[in-house]
Amino acid sequence: MKNQRWPDLEEVILVWKTHCDIGYTHPVPEVLSKYREGMMDGALTLIDESAQLPEDERFVWVLPAWVMELVLDENQDPVRRARIEQAIRDGRLVWHALPFTFQSEAGDIEELVRGLECGSRLARRFGQPLPTDAKLTDVPSQAWALPMVLSHAGVKFVHIGVNCWSPGPDVPHLFWWEGPDGSRVLTGYMFHDYGWPLLPPDGWPHKTWLAIQVTGDNQGPPTPQKTQEALDTLHRELPGVRVRYGRPSDFADAIIKENTEIPVVRATMPDTWTHGQMSMPVPTQTHRQTVPVLCSLGALDTQLGVWGVPTDAVAPVLEEGYEQGVLFTEHTWGICGPAFGVPTHEEWRRDLAAGKYEKQLDSFAYHAGYADKAWQVTQHGLTQRIAALAKAIHYDGPRVVVYNPLPWVRDGEATVELPDDAPLPASLRDLATGRDIPVSISGRMLTFVASDVPAGGYRGYACTVGPRRVVPTLPGDTLETAHFRVTFDTRRGGIASLVDKADGRELAETSTHALGQFMHERFCKDNVDQFMKAYCQVFFEWYGFPYFDFNKPKLDPAVSYAAITPANWTLKIERDATGDRAVLTTLDTCGLARSYTLTFFFPTHTPCVDITWRVTEKRPDLIPEGGWLCLPLAVGNPVFRVSHLGAPFNPKEDLIPGCNRHLFSVDSGITVRDGAIGSGVGVASADLPLWSIGEPGLWKYSTDYVPTKPALFVNLYNNQWNTNYPLWVDGSWSATVRLWPVAGHATEEASLFTPAWELRQGLSAGYAEGSSGPLPVKQAGLTLSRKGVRVTAYCPNPDGPGTLLRVWEQAGRGGEVVVSGLAGKTATPVNLRGETTGAPLPVNDGILTFNLPAYAPASFSLDPERVNKTSRTS
Repeated sequence: MKNQRWPDLEEVILVWKTHCDIGYTHPVPEVLSKYREGMMDGALTLIDESAQLPEDERFVWVLPAWVMELVLDENQDPVRRARIEQAIRDGRLVWHALPFTFQSEAGDIEELVRGLECGSRLARRFGQPLPTDAKLTDVPSQAWALPMVLSHAGVKFVHIGVNCWSPGPDVPHLFWWEGPDGSRVLTGYMFHDYGWPLLPPDGWPHKTWLAIQVTGDNQGPPTPQKTQEALDTLHRELPGVRVRYGRPSDFADAIIKENTEIPVVRATMPDTWTHGQMSMPVPTQTHRQTVPVLCSLGALDTQLGVWGVPTDAVAPVLEEGYEQGVLFTEHTWGICGPAFGVPTHEEWRRDLAAGKYEKQLDSFAYHAGYADKAWQVTQHGLTQRIAALAKAIHYDGPRVVVYNPLPWVRDGEATVELPDDAPLPASLRDLATGRDIPVSISGRMLTFVASDVPAGGYRGYACTVGPRRVVPTLPGDTLETAHFRVTFDTRRGGIASLVDKADGRELAETSTHALGQFMHERFCKDNVDQFMKAYCQVFFEWYGFPYFDFNKPKLDPAVSYAAITPANWTLKIERDATGDRAVLTTLDTCGLARSYTLTFFFPTHTPCVDITWRVTEKRPDLIPEGGWLCLPLAVGNPVFRVSHLGAPFNPKEDLIPGCNRHLFSVDSGITVRDGAIGSGVGVASADLPLWSIGEPGLWKYSTDYVPTKPALFVNLYNNQWNTNYPLWVDGSWSATVRLWPVAGHATEEASLFTPAWELRQGLSAGYAEGSSGPLPVKQAGLTLSRKGVRVTAYCPNPDGPGTLLRVWEQAGRGGEVVVSGLAGKTATPVNLRGETTGAPLPVNDGILTFNLPAYAPASFSLDPERVNKTSRTS
């Protein structure tokens, strides 16, 4: 007789896992030890005890792929490792495709792809198929890139389970999540729980249910009593229904085979936890800067091989850089906030001065170390290879080489640090044209504008001697640059007027804020209480996790909200070889720091302004706070286009209800235009990922906010809540934002993608002396037939022999792409985990042609034989 609640149900797949927090419940070394030892012993005991049961009732434990690799590393006891390996071969210890729960918005799209490698390595090590399921817990939302990455990696199903208190996007229990390119992944979603319950919701229309049971944070496998209770409940409530242990992909296979109608969701879900990135502004900046350098490092190493310049193996460097970078995106950035004891402000100041927070601060420093390690290994590898390239060009004497990692010809500012014993040049001479290039020198840093740097290639310059140019200081508070007429505001600190000389447009609307004005917000109990009431899914005064974790529970009611902008700015304007620089400085910091500096740089070679904010000795504070750069823009009928991981979105049209609408993680930049294709302004940052539109967005949550004001606010730091992230921000650091005019009818490529990525993935320069090498003084490398396509990998193939080429369309324009400058005879299409997806394509004279849909990736394994080592000088 059929069950009236679930008349179509035939099978339940039972899955057990634990929620992995790397460094939240305990310091990271303790967490790793728990997984290697106690948790594995518990799981192995369950496996052994269930070995004599019927096949369907034999325990299976699912782990994240990174954790599965961890428990098999060199630190594992050999006897335990042998038992783990046997359990893997028996199918009782399995892993899903993702490394752990991450905040995808905190990463780069290639970084997410590389995060799949640990699962692939394990599968190949044990001769098993690649896992086709994925699991995320705790974090409410993920970037629109996720369904694309998983789909193009051959993953069929992802399950997202959310903690009890955070709201999530308004989506069904089961849906097809469609990426911007049309690719789809079957997605399960659960509010208020990490998994799905033992029994399906009433009216479940499918023949199969996934009972995914997740034990709490780092609690490890369930007890034997829990597993038996689960089986007993399922058999009692579902007579006649098959119940068996399995993995999430078993459920997905069954659902897909049913071929029933499943809802499709085509939109993004910005994360309500994304603010946490800027509780660590310096490590976040370091990580953000490392991502493009990893791409540049791999591409340069590949090009040097084609050009016959020997290098050390780059694959281990890339593997470490990407692994450390992915670890930085893991969702727990330090030990649990309530572990601080939730002090009052005065208690905190006393305990901080007494050094009582060493354990907590060490846990955050451990997480910051991921970004530092990734940067160090990556930058060291790039510096070595740039120096090798400079040494190899055909010029005898001191010289500079500039490498362009992007696959199109470009101009740009280049900076190189000269050795202590090298003479400072008066100028550079372009070795290809003989043209004299003026330079700017600060200490040992040499800066100049490199023009027409070949796509994927380089250009060489000779250092010349002679008298140094004097840098003039310009009077007044107005400035006419090559591209703008500017009036500065020394009262608020910023720009009062910015006129684009090309068409006479005023770009700034400064009635409320100056352009580039620094504003510090201090929040009060009412701000926090209103957020808690709107955000938390249980009553905000409940004395439990939300009270401690998301709240500021002992905030002094006497603290009032304030929006603070330092006053009494002094202005100094200078003109050097690369452009005009206006520096605003104040010591009148309202007690927030020792000093602030705002630098506005107007390059001569391109119409843009770089705004650099610098703080010296920001004071720590437990009171909720945040800092902003204010960018009020003079744009009528504003339409916003936000570059998000995977594809841009319009915040009015492309957001799933219930997700974050006040604070966005920005992959490259934002445009604000008068209508969909009118003139406007573009803004980007190589340093700062968090942006609000219309108004500052800290301590705000709503399901229906749509920005209408043409103003952007760039977050410089915050300490929004108590969990996962540091509770205060201090120190000295700087960050830069770039702003440029957008012409009417400009394409998405020209208005957003190209200027933003020329900022994020800048030119690299190196210095060499001594005798000349064999390479021409100018040479092209990997080149694409059109812009708007990002090369995310041109490096040794991490999934097999040969070279990996991966491109990703980012401007919404599908069609034919021609890649030139390749080495090899064939290019085999592969998915994001290296599995062959099509017949090899010919590479004729270094040229590969293929079709690339809008916003989609394309990956190729180039055969390892190098057939063309000749130089290309065009």
